[in-house]
Amino acid sequence: MPTSPRRRASTRLRAPRPVGARLVGACLVVALTASCSAQGAPAAAPAAPSATAPVPLPRDAVVDYQLGGAYRPAADVTVVVRDRTEKPDPTRYSVCYVNAFQTQP
Repeated sequence: MPTSPRRRASTRLRAPRPVGARLVGACLVVALTASCSAQGAPAAAPAAPSATAPVPLPRDAVVDYQLGGAYRPAADVTVVVRDRTEKPDPTRYSVCYVNAFQTQP
């Protein structure tokens, strides 16, 4: 039986493939990842300092934490804590609170 001659592996060099599409793709990847850098937008200018300094909470304060609506506190109360929708007490240290349920839509 005649046998066919075995083919040798080709030792010819292949023509180089066009690199245009690969080069464009690589440049695109670099450009997109560079735009996602951690630098982000420049920081906004700091706000101007307010004319009044914050007032610290009074020591030995008597606090009235008013739930369910604002009411006239007792005479010895120096700090009033009310819901954010209520008006602050103009004669006392006033704090507003935000109930977690009020943050729901």
